[in-house]
Amino acid sequence: MKRLFLCLIAILTMIWGTEAVANSLSLKTYKRLQKIEEWIANDQLSEAETTLKEMLADLPQRKEDQAYILYTAGMFSLQQSDYPTAQKHLLASYQLKTLPEKTSHYVLQTLAGLSMQEERYSEAVDYYQSYIQQVETPETSIYLGLGTAYYYQKAYTETVEALDKALDPKKPNESVYLMRYSAFYELQQSDQIFATLKILIQHWPEKQNYWSQLASFYYEADQPDQAILTLKEMVQRWPEKQTFWVQLSSLYNEQEDYRSSLKVLRQALAHKALKERDRLEPRILRILRTLAGLSMHDERYQEAIDYYQDYIKRAKTPPFEIYFELGSAYYTIDDHSKAAATLEKAIDPAAPNESAFLMLFSSYYESNQSESAINTLKRMVQHWPEKPNYWHQLASVYYEANQVERAIATLETMVEKWPDNPNYWLQLASFQSERQDYVSALNTLQTAIAHEAIVEKSLLEESRLQVLQTLAGINMQAEDYAEAINYYQMILTYHSEPDLDLYFNLGTAYYYQQSYSQAVTYLEKANDPAEPNESLYLLLLASHIELKQWEPVVTTLETMVQRWPQEPEYWLQLSGLYSEQADFLTALEVLENAVSQKGLSQHEELVQNLLDVLLTLADLSLKEERYAAAIGYYQSYLKRNQKPDAQVYLGLGMAYYYQQDYPKATQTLNQVIESSEPEEATYMMLFSAYYEVKDWDRAIATLDTIIRYWPDNPDYWLQMIALYNEKADYPKALEMMQAAWTRNYLNQEEDVLQYIYTLQEEQLPYKAALVLEQGFEQSFVPKTSENYELLSQLYQDAKETGRAIEALKPAATTSTNGNNDLLLAQLYFDLENAHEQVILHAKRATEKGGEHTGNAYLLLAIAYSELGQNAEAKPYFEQAARYPEVQEMSLQWLESLQF
Repeated sequence: MKRLFLCLIAILTMIWGTEAVANSLSLKTYKRLQKIEEWIANDQLSEAETTLKEMLADLPQRKEDQAYILYTAGMFSLQQSDYPTAQKHLLASYQLKTLPEKTSHYVLQTLAGLSMQEERYSEAVDYYQSYIQQVETPETSIYLGLGTAYYYQKAYTETVEALDKALDPKKPNESVYLMRYSAFYELQQSDQIFATLKILIQHWPEKQNYWSQLASFYYEADQPDQAILTLKEMVQRWPEKQTFWVQLSSLYNEQEDYRSSLKVLRQALAHKALKERDRLEPRILRILRTLAGLSMHDERYQEAIDYYQDYIKRAKTPPFEIYFELGSAYYTIDDHSKAAATLEKAIDPAAPNESAFLMLFSSYYESNQSESAINTLKRMVQHWPEKPNYWHQLASVYYEANQVERAIATLETMVEKWPDNPNYWLQLASFQSERQDYVSALNTLQTAIAHEAIVEKSLLEESRLQVLQTLAGINMQAEDYAEAINYYQMILTYHSEPDLDLYFNLGTAYYYQQSYSQAVTYLEKANDPAEPNESLYLLLLASHIELKQWEPVVTTLETMVQRWPQEPEYWLQLSGLYSEQADFLTALEVLENAVSQKGLSQHEELVQNLLDVLLTLADLSLKEERYAAAIGYYQSYLKRNQKPDAQVYLGLGMAYYYQQDYPKATQTLNQVIESSEPEEATYMMLFSAYYEVKDWDRAIATLDTIIRYWPDNPDYWLQMIALYNEKADYPKALEMMQAAWTRNYLNQEEDVLQYIYTLQEEQLPYKAALVLEQGFEQSFVPKTSENYELLSQLYQDAKETGRAIEALKPAATTSTNGNNDLLLAQLYFDLENAHEQVILHAKRATEKGGEHTGNAYLLLAIAYSELGQNAEAKPYFEQAARYPEVQEMSLQWLESLQF
């Protein structure tokens, strides 16, 4: 870095020329800078630094000297890696506008680079643009830097404009094109994305990822044809890449162009670049089967049939599954005759295919070949006699074929085979009931109760009760709840010790009859604490809700969450009840218990409700000024929510602020600012927190941001002025006052006067006088005697005697003493040849009296003397001689005039 620094100084000398440097700088500055260069060359950096600091502290008047000193200091700081100081000095050097052109350009480049390094991209853009405006033909690297700065600013349109100028057709830069591609991607400019990717491919065709990205973007842009063309090019370039063939085939699939997809797969298999050609025939068979499956998927069933037939021709012994799939194709195109013939071949006698039988039955059934369908079912019953569903299907087909007696006979066989299964008796009764032969149906059920297969008397009783329950169930299904209740009540008369299910069913019937009190009575009787019934509790809960019995509702829900803690809905209902009663603490406790249950910790709705309650409690605590509690709730919220809304951090920041924990308040409020759009209240609270801990720098920085976002609030400008005054940074305070004055934000007397006094303290009396006069004109400052005296004093300080006199006249007119008239007389005396005005105002001063009446008499006497009226002057000299402060001078005049 040292060598670079020496090189830069050498370059500067070459640009200016040794003689030019010597001629443009003062001898003293030139020699001191030469000495600094010697020290740097000899690694005597401390001596160089000390001298530079001395020169900076006492900059010469000449701007050329200032510029070169600041430039050297900036480069030295750069060498020391003190980038903020380097930027400060280099910027000051550049702003003096006395550096040679090339050096000035280099400074701009350096400033831009420093800004980029510090991630101040807006500054970097300004420096690059200034460089471009000043240089006739900027280097492409400048435009690359400008484009990069715009990119990090997310100004993607400007990024592209700059990068376009950084393009060098002779020496294509991959990085430039990649950044352009990224910018176009952010701008969602599909055409430009494609164009840039094509250029990348043109210059770097060997990079597969650019081809893949181009194909992907064509796909995302709903340009499948272009994506297909790109993939075709890819498989031609890299035929050995199986992935590209697969992608091309898949894309055809997604476009529902299955024929082309199949063609691609065939081409891939036949391509010379692909290896592993062993066992070709099995692969062909697999492809044929795959093609057939794809054709089925594409609903080209005839093609599928052709493929399956081709498979059967090629295969020595086609598996039964192929015939089954071919039969399925025939079945799909409703060629049920061929489907049946093919499916017959799909049946393996040694291991009959149950699915094939089912489709064979369906083929006969769909082609209205009832007898063949029945015969197939009979075969199925023979193969699987233990499966009652086939018996039942056989009975159904008999029934549909109007062979009702055969259907009933089949069911009678079933109840003979499975007499202890009441469902089959019920099925038999169902057919009888469908014929509206309810007597036979009831007899069937009674027969079932009395059947010998049911040996136990208790089973007989249970069967009879089951019949009654079935009848009650039929009425429940028919929504004849009154009749169902009658049947259930009958069961109670037959049952000495009714089971809990009976009470449950009876309670259910009363519930649907809207007899909620009765429902509650029987549902409570049905409740078994040892084996709780979830459905029962749901009905009990619903009944209490209908009766508006809120305490039982809560009690029931509390029991439900204890019994079935894995059910999130119950926790949600319970917490919701507490929330509706504004008992958020209990609601929170419920939800915390819920998410602690196994499997519920990540339940979305539970977690969200928990977060909502935490946020509600936090907000309420904040409103009630319970800041510690609010902080606790907010922190608990943040532990559970990894992506909270910015308002949560804002609430937490407010709680910290009002608890006077300003460090945590600032940390939290900064998180709000970083994660959301700027809000005035957030920034103001952050500013207040910094102000409370007297962190003036951060307070100023925050207020500066506030002013940039909301510049129309005069209070912010006044606060900034006060902060700079608090920090004793009067130049900055004055700078803010000037800006505020320009915006008409200084419109109160005390603010305007503060501005005036600050200008006066900074040796700017004339400007202060102009501000005061403008304050008079706009009625910001009252036209009092004191303010006119201030105006006169400012003009006096500015050596504007005439204006000072005019300003003082109103004050003198309204003054009750002669001090202002005496000051007017003195000012006229200073003008010379205004002796009459001196006499006029000196007399007024003597008439009104004041602190320096002797001076007034002396001025009167001298003025008359200057007019050659010594006789008139004498008595005034004598009067003046009575005052000690002018006695000696008065006597000298009397003596000199020989009175």
